[in-house]
Amino acid sequence: MNAPTSAAKPAERLKKLRDDFVSHLPGRIGRMREVLGESAVHGCDCCRNEELQRLFHNLKGSAAVFGFDGLREIALEGEILANGCDDSTRCRQALGFAVDRLERAALEIAGAPAAAEGGEFLGFNLDNAGLPAAVDACGRLIYVCDDDAASLDQLVTQVGCFGYEVRGFLDTGALERAIDGRRPDCVVMDIHFPDNRNSGTEFMAAVNRRFDPPLNTVFISARDDFEARLHAVRAGGTSYFLKPVRSADLAAVLDEITHVQPVEPYRILVIDDEREVAAYHCMILEEAGMMTTRVSDPLRALEVLEAFRPDMVLMDMYMPGCSGTELAQVIRQVPSHFSLPILFFSSESDQRKQRAAMRIGADGFMVKPIDPVALVSEVAIRAERTRALRALIVRDSLTGLFNHSTTLYMLENAIAASDRNRTGLCFALIDIDHFKRINDSYGHRAGDQVIASLARMLKQHFRNSDVIGRHGGEEFAVIMPYAALDMAVARIDQLRTLFERVEFADGAQAFTCTFSAGVAQHVAGSSLASLFGVADRALYGAKQGGRNRVLASVSEAVAA
Repeated sequence: MNAPTSAAKPAERLKKLRDDFVSHLPGRIGRMREVLGESAVHGCDCCRNEELQRLFHNLKGSAAVFGFDGLREIALEGEILANGCDDSTRCRQALGFAVDRLERAALEIAGAPAAAEGGEFLGFNLDNAGLPAAVDACGRLIYVCDDDAASLDQLVTQVGCFGYEVRGFLDTGALERAIDGRRPDCVVMDIHFPDNRNSGTEFMAAVNRRFDPPLNTVFISARDDFEARLHAVRAGGTSYFLKPVRSADLAAVLDEITHVQPVEPYRILVIDDEREVAAYHCMILEEAGMMTTRVSDPLRALEVLEAFRPDMVLMDMYMPGCSGTELAQVIRQVPSHFSLPILFFSSESDQRKQRAAMRIGADGFMVKPIDPVALVSEVAIRAERTRALRALIVRDSLTGLFNHSTTLYMLENAIAASDRNRTGLCFALIDIDHFKRINDSYGHRAGDQVIASLARMLKQHFRNSDVIGRHGGEEFAVIMPYAALDMAVARIDQLRTLFERVEFADGAQAFTCTFSAGVAQHVAGSSLASLFGVADRALYGAKQGGRNRVLASVSEAVAA
């Protein structure tokens, strides 16, 4: 599996792939000669002819990918000859001449300097590929400006609980100096200051005339009149909140403005028997921030699909042992892969064959060589659609966290991985204290606000490798692979102290909440039921011990 980053620069990686392709040319051309020799001795049967067609076809596509147009043209001529070849001496001679020309072209390429044919193909730019940025709230800088010291202090503290780096300012002069020193990701600005009832909007309008693009701005005010709101719009305000500001609502807007999204990259499986071409396409997708795995043997595809769980498959059409169209049909036989997007790529330009591939369940067809930006865009569109469809099935609608059944499924997988790799695993159950009292006192809307806020804090607080689910009602579950018990307890207790500081509001009435948690450490050989039961008992102990605390325990191994 290849992560979305690499120490080598794209041009360096692409040059290595191109050099590998060139170094393998003698072997590929040698195999063509072997097949022609076998045909001369034994006759040109169907199997030999199909192999020869495939050898020419694959070389045509690979040469196109790496920018060797002359080589591609010769391979195309050879493919056409092989496609219509009979067992005549004349036909075999024509194919032999094509192989001779390929050999001469390969020798010229091998002896040419790196900047020769294909050299201009070594650069590409994915800056405009249209992928959404994926970032954590941590490190996102928010400036808050309000001349009311008490209000400012409360807002800075509350927004900071949601994982943002927050700095507060009592006057616009101090804010302006800070902006000149370091550009923030968003400014939360009061409108009314003692010197002018529209000072906040006038200040931000003046500041934004100096910045391109302008600063993201959220205005806050005790004023609810049309004039104030219009001034905010004209000053470039993205949103407008009435005081007292609900910190959870403000955090939700900041998440949207600063593009806080799950950081899980798209997972793409590339299936191609041409190793250099597969590596090339993987490299492009990795440079765009995706995670890839490549398979050169189509007979291993189902095995890798189960292990990697991709968001989509990028597949060549022509492969030995199993063609792309056959493999697509095999994949579609598995219920869990029925809706998995499959995008074919090939040097095949025959539209009838392309349509035939689409009929058997492919979602798209791209002809080699593929423009890198177009490839990233096509893959991202389909991968995002897969994520959206999966989310409807596996995620809770209020929080966006994994639902109950999905969480248990992922816990089962985490236990198996922990036992197999002999690595640590902790599991936690978190329950909001006195949640029924919150619903009864402040209403279900306030209760939903509390649940959604804790869910947002959970997502921002834990690692990308951790799994967070809504177990039901006001209860949450956290799966922490590779975690020691003391680390897991400390992490959850840190979140507990942040959560108890968050103020929620129902109209003019503010309130705070706490949660209790039970943490269990997995022991090799113990079952899911055992691990879950230990966490549940620890949670019960935390409730009985007075709530607003975290208790831990260790699961028991099954007796041999």
